[in-house]
Amino acid sequence: GAGEYVIMLVVENKGEVTVENVKVTDWIPAGFSYIITDPAEEEPAVKV
Repeated sequence: GAGEYVIMLVVENKGEVTVENVKVTDWIPAGFSYIITDPAEEEPAVKV
């Protein structure tokens, strides 16, 4: 829709933090809001 942007989120793990400590909101630029993950299979999830 208007004012929406589709971006590819790429995260590199350099071993400094565990994946469990990474939040999607840490990678969203100021002024932007997370809307949806498409395709849904790519949605970040914590693996136990």
